[in-house]
Amino acid sequence: MSDMRTTCCALLLTASLLSSAPVSAHHSFAAEFDGTKPVILKGTVTKVEWRNPHIWVYLDARNPDGSVTP
Repeated sequence: MSDMRTTCCALLLTASLLSSAPVSAHHSFAAEFDGTKPVILKGTVTKVEWRNPHIWVYLDARNPDGSVTP
């Protein structure tokens, strides 16, 4: 019985470690953005798309002349 428990625990541990690897390696935040420089976006949200595993937010931004850039 003890050998079976040890084998089951080892298999569960291995499965949990292997299943978490792709999540941590999905994207590198540092490769895309500079975390030390804040980004401020101002505008009207026109659409939000929830597509696994990403979220796309669309907004209309007003230019200094009053025109709108989608």
